[in-house]
Amino acid sequence: MVRWQKIALLIVIVAALIIAGRFVVFPRLTGSSGDAAVIQETEFVTVSRGTIMTTVNASGSIVYPEQVGLGFSTSADLREIFVAVGDEVAEGTPLASIDDIDLRLMVQEKAADLRTAEVNLERLERTRPEDIRAAELAVADAETKLAELLDGPSQTEINDAETAVISAEVAYDRALKALAALRSPEESDIAAARNEVKNAEAALAAAQENLDALRAGGSEARIQAAANALLIAQNQYHDERERIKEGIENLVEELEDPEERAENQYDNIKEEIESLVTELANAERELKSAKEAHEAIDSSSTRSKLEDAQEDYDKIREEAKEKVDELVLQLLPNPPRGTKAGELLGAMREAQHSYDSARVSVTDDDQAAQRNVESAVRTLTAAQDKLAALLNPSPEDITAAEREAQSARLSLENAQRKRDEILEGPKSEDVARARNELELKRLDLQDKRTGASAQDLELERLKVERAQRSLETAQQDLADATLRAPFAGVVATVEGTVGQEPDAVVVTLVRTERVEMHARVDEADVGFVAKGQPVVVTTYASPDVDIPGAVETISPISTTEQGVVLFPITIRLEPGDQRLRGGLSANALIEVSSRENVLLVPNRAIRREGEDRVVYVRQEGDALERRVVEIGVRGSEVSEILSGISEGEEVAVTLRAGGSIGGGPVDIRTR
Repeated sequence: MVRWQKIALLIVIVAALIIAGRFVVFPRLTGSSGDAAVIQETEFVTVSRGTIMTTVNASGSIVYPEQVGLGFSTSADLREIFVAVGDEVAEGTPLASIDDIDLRLMVQEKAADLRTAEVNLERLERTRPEDIRAAELAVADAETKLAELLDGPSQTEINDAETAVISAEVAYDRALKALAALRSPEESDIAAARNEVKNAEAALAAAQENLDALRAGGSEARIQAAANALLIAQNQYHDERERIKEGIENLVEELEDPEERAENQYDNIKEEIESLVTELANAERELKSAKEAHEAIDSSSTRSKLEDAQEDYDKIREEAKEKVDELVLQLLPNPPRGTKAGELLGAMREAQHSYDSARVSVTDDDQAAQRNVESAVRTLTAAQDKLAALLNPSPEDITAAEREAQSARLSLENAQRKRDEILEGPKSEDVARARNELELKRLDLQDKRTGASAQDLELERLKVERAQRSLETAQQDLADATLRAPFAGVVATVEGTVGQEPDAVVVTLVRTERVEMHARVDEADVGFVAKGQPVVVTTYASPDVDIPGAVETISPISTTEQGVVLFPITIRLEPGDQRLRGGLSANALIEVSSRENVLLVPNRAIRREGEDRVVYVRQEGDALERRVVEIGVRGSEVSEILSGISEGEEVAVTLRAGGSIGGGPVDIRTR
């Protein structure tokens, strides 16, 4: 008998004893039929045929075996979550996504790599005439370079090197002069700065006088102050214009022969501009002619002339641009605000406006006059700072000038070294390098003429295959940037914060089509359990609902819980419309055996007397006859009887002392 059935039998017997209230008293039996005992409160059950089933009980919990934690294979910030816990999703439904801009760029890059590999393979598979021609030109170019190297530097190269040295010397000299000027400024610059301070002080005094007059209510004084301010501004502007004019005259003197100078300096400037434009046009024509000659005949001579023409054109163009820009800027009737003349012109116009306003109305706002004073203070401060900078330059400015001088000196040294190398002629290593380059070009031409080898073709095919796989991997990574449901199910968990890199698992998905119960069976009962046996499962949440199922697996390894040896089993369930949840506690009743059309007797009627199993059969006159029976399958409430009684006979179920059966005594007999 299964262990739990034994326990159930004991519970039934104890319950019967409690209900009866006292133990059955069996008389001492003798062989004499006259010695009969009186049995009271006895129940009788008719022996009949039926089906007996043996079951094993097991406890455990409901689980969904098909559940998967889904996450991203690429590290990136979480962009969006599309589902919530409890959502039912179909296969392929988007669950979440990450930022995919880097993945898209990677796909584009891998696609470009694949196309490059394919083009290289196509080029090797078929040799085109233009490829052979290009290789021939490369060989000719390498031969020309080697010949030029062996011939030594050309006069043009020597001249260019000398010109570069001269330019570097000029730049170095200019940097030294700038550094010296910073350390010891010119007296004229200091005088100009002091004049600016003086004018700014006068402007401040005028503005303050205007403010004082306004606050004192003096109209004439205010107008006079405005007139003074206007006069000062006009003087400053005209002084600056004269300075500019003088600078232009000096520039003209540098550009032209003093004996050919015209009386009108502005006409001279105009002619200088036209001369520069003409010189630039001539250089452009020379460049165009050199290009046409080089395109007609590609040789070292035409290439050298083209390079010289290009360099002359660039140099003249840059010089002309600088001179034209400078002269045009000085000749503007309204110099821009970025120049000092422009700033002074603006100040003069502001003073004119103040004077006109003072003449029209003497009721200007006090705040405007105050702003004029503040502006004059700022102008004075700026002029003072400029003068201080000239008299006492900052260490930072001196350091910057020293760096500029050092950089110019290094450039000069580099130009001198390059010139010396050119004058020394080609080095042996340069000649060897040129010879190697020519040999490589010739080998390449030979390959182009004979075609690619089988080994080269195979190598390029492998590159195409590798690029294709890389592209497919990048495309798959891009597709995986959107997490999709691999099967239809229910969302169990959702983890992660948008804008942050997610953990390994973002969404846990459960397939609800398959439901199992994971249970444990006592070691005394596991021998009766087999795969495929029917099971009835009930949950503690719905104890009145029977859920059919079947045993699917039995673990060959046991576990021990509180000293009890248990074997894990898996039960496949068919819940139907019943909604189950993973983790629910459940109880399973496993049908381990079943016999049909057998004699059945309640277990309460069977008694153990020594080594025998006996029942008491009802006879005429309510006498009881003792029968020894053979028991087959024993169930939880009934047992199979193999011999000892027949169908239709009645057996005593409860034997109690005291009371009566049918109003008379009952004889107990043996058989």
